[in-house]
Amino acid sequence: MATFRIAGICGSLRKASINKKLLLRVQQLCTERIPNAVIEIVNWDDIPVGPLKNAIDWASRVRLGDRGDVFKGKAVALMGASPGSAPGSAGSGRAQLALRQSFTSLNCYCINLPTVMVTDAYNAFNEDGSLKNVRLENNIVSVLEQLIVLGKKFQVGN
Repeated sequence: MATFRIAGICGSLRKASINKKLLLRVQQLCTERIPNAVIEIVNWDDIPVGPLKNAIDWASRVRLGDRGDVFKGKAVALMGASPGSAPGSAGSGRAQLALRQSFTSLNCYCINLPTVMVTDAYNAFNEDGSLKNVRLENNIVSVLEQLIVLGKKFQVGN
């Protein structure tokens, strides 16, 4: 069976980014529970940060010859972590809404449910990098499985 690649964009430039930590866990879950998936790093913050926006802007201008835009027809999963823990903390939810709109404009297909929004992220991880909340871990696996199914559905010579 061919390898299915899942590319990611790290929007945070911080070495100790909580979103990078989340993404590393996503990568581990792919290795452990999703066969034939390869992850390169994804990062989301409470708002779409400059480096992330710039990466999307630059990539959206790439043309793949007669196949068109680099994002056209791609499956996209949005997830993120934020340090907020007070009632009403969205765990990157507001940024995900903005990014969902951007990716829809780029003719992408976004995974809608389940959502992966980690709140109180500085306290959300175990020492081994796993999430303390098992439901969130299961949501990540579900999102990745859907991403692979949807990605294969629209994969035409990509």
